[in-house]
Amino acid sequence: QLYVRHPKGEWSGDLVADAATGVRVGYLPLFPECQYTFAHDAVPLGIKMEAFAPWTPGDSKMSSLPVLFFDFKLTNPEAAEKTVALAFMVPNPECDDGKPVIEKQGQVAGVLLQSRRAGGGTLCGMVRNDGEAQVTWGADFAKGKLSGTKGNLLASSIVVPAKSTRHIVFLFAWDFPVYVSGDGQKWPRKELGHYHSNFYQGADTIAQDCRVKYPEIRAGVDAWFRRMWEESSLPQWMRRQILISTSHMAYNGIFFKNGQAAMKEGDCFPLVGTYDEQFQPSICELIFLPAAEWGNLQIFADALTPDGAIRHDLGNMCVTATGTSPDHGPDPYPGKRGERKEVQTAAGRFDWWDAGDNTAEWILDLYRDYLWSGDAARLKALWPTVQKCCAYMLGGDKDNNGLYDDPKTYDCFPPVPENMYINDLQRAAFQAAAKIAAVMGDHSAHDAYLARSERMAKAIEGFWNPKGFYAVGRSHPDALISSGLYGEHSDDLLCLPRQLSGERVKQHLKYEFDHHYNGKTFLVAPGLAGGTEPGASMSNAEGLRDFCALAFWRGCPEEAMTVARCFYDVIFEHLGREWNQPMLISTEREPLFGNHYQSIPSAWHLL
Repeated sequence: QLYVRHPKGEWSGDLVADAATGVRVGYLPLFPECQYTFAHDAVPLGIKMEAFAPWTPGDSKMSSLPVLFFDFKLTNPEAAEKTVALAFMVPNPECDDGKPVIEKQGQVAGVLLQSRRAGGGTLCGMVRNDGEAQVTWGADFAKGKLSGTKGNLLASSIVVPAKSTRHIVFLFAWDFPVYVSGDGQKWPRKELGHYHSNFYQGADTIAQDCRVKYPEIRAGVDAWFRRMWEESSLPQWMRRQILISTSHMAYNGIFFKNGQAAMKEGDCFPLVGTYDEQFQPSICELIFLPAAEWGNLQIFADALTPDGAIRHDLGNMCVTATGTSPDHGPDPYPGKRGERKEVQTAAGRFDWWDAGDNTAEWILDLYRDYLWSGDAARLKALWPTVQKCCAYMLGGDKDNNGLYDDPKTYDCFPPVPENMYINDLQRAAFQAAAKIAAVMGDHSAHDAYLARSERMAKAIEGFWNPKGFYAVGRSHPDALISSGLYGEHSDDLLCLPRQLSGERVKQHLKYEFDHHYNGKTFLVAPGLAGGTEPGASMSNAEGLRDFCALAFWRGCPEEAMTVARCFYDVIFEHLGREWNQPMLISTEREPLFGNHYQSIPSAWHLL
């Protein structure tokens, strides 16, 4: 709510865009800064509000804080001063009590809401001004004044001198409930805490610290936002895509005390901790929340299966807001391939999902994180896990032909033994493992892993059909854009030697482009042979990223940008989905959309 008094009159009302209020609202939805402008014919005042989160590259503490800022910039263009008051409705979900936060001078600076209910916490709202001001709180707001001693409004009144600008900043911090993992029987029960509890006692201390440090927090966020939005030479649609794509790290993440980031997999999946989900945003996590990225590597290392694989998910070890994951793996979670029990023979589905790709992804993530950070101590601590993972992947080649045998049995991948997707990914992972072995000084492991990678590259050559356009030993080529060359993308991203023929890769990319693009969009893909099963109408995000990055780096920039542009158009223009990155856009779903299963766009990686 806004109140303005000036020599010619006064105005009071809600800052809501509708005919009744007469307020006009402009809105630019970006992350971490979301911008609003407000205008009214009876209000001679410039009003701009920026809502933002403390999102600073490399700062795990600040970027994981449960706090939001609302900075109202009030500009008086006239010669007479104006009195302005703003009141902010404070969320009060199931809170038992509230009390004002009092400054030393006796002025009310904020409101603290507390809940003693199960899993409860606190929420603290505070006000910060950069000029002389009166800060009050209460239940009623009229003509800039509040009355009462209890209520849900946090408000401030400030004088804006002639030709001047003043700020009123509202900030809200909250405590998460206490989360636990394990059932106390088959899995140890642990209270996981939250990352901010390493530094703060509660929401009120977070809010008061952020209030004091507001100028430096704002400067850090502005620097990133300015670099990405105002100074970048990338197309505007791509800059917007990159900025929006980082938002799920804040709104969809729970950061435990040890740094583990428990991420909900998507709109319709009630689980966290799946490694294929973790693999996609891990570069973003590494940049903004390095403690969370390293924490995730460690917890998946701690949860290896008995035969040395990185699990697809953490089963009863993972936690959501509603409890442990109910739908991935029986209890206890079987860890050996020989223990799998086929559930649906026709569909080739099993009661736990194969780890052939997740294991390779974990190794590639670890090597990438080492390259980024130079943290040799963490690399050394996880080196034994790398060795176990490599032994697991080697053990998957039962016929000793240089290829991992098991198929991928979920998502868009039909069960194709010795498929291109897993094998090219493992080929790249063995290259990364050889690099890690060299850092560790283990020359025999280096030679063995490098030899395995080279052997896999030669075996993969047998996947190409006589025309040389696409791999036959892989998932259906018309079901995805190009996840069959995932390992090639990893080679480029991690500066590993390219092992597959450059011409082969380019032909593959051209084939996928020619068979998916109709001159306007990529919403075209034929059904599978015989029409017994519909084909996917578009790639998932990992295939998109793989295609765009590979095409860009392998001499097909026009195709790369066309795919990225089309995907953007489908998501943001056609589907109108502002905040989520679909995994799969499927014609069988009504309405036509997917979930943000792997929500890092190709634009981030092209950058």
